[in-house]
Amino acid sequence: MLFRQTKIKWNQFRPLGRWLIVKEDPEQTKTSGGIILTEQRPTGADVGYFTGTVLRVGRDVQDMIGTDLLHKRICHRKYLSDVIKFSEPHEDGSLVFVMKSDDVEAIVGSEVKIDSI
Repeated sequence: MLFRQTKIKWNQFRPLGRWLIVKEDPEQTKTSGGIILTEQRPTGADVGYFTGTVLRVGRDVQDMIGTDLLHKRICHRKYLSDVIKFSEPHEDGSLVFVMKSDDVEAIVGSEVKIDSI
């Protein structure tokens, strides 16, 4: 993902319109079969997804999506159209960023693990 970075703390930021504040889930370092994953990223032709938890939502998000995404775990595309990264992480050390609700692919349960395809 390409990010623009801001010095504003995520908990002082209120998204407007179709924007979300998302806390990214930690990346998997091992597959369910025990294979250790390396830092090498797939090439541009590969499709990939990440998961995260929605911390805050803009006013128009619920009307557009038809459901409340607050505190839901979502699946989003690896390559987002526009992202703002916060310089200060979440309390648990996770990356927090602002993304467009258009880039949300699905709401997923906590037990779901997402791999690149």
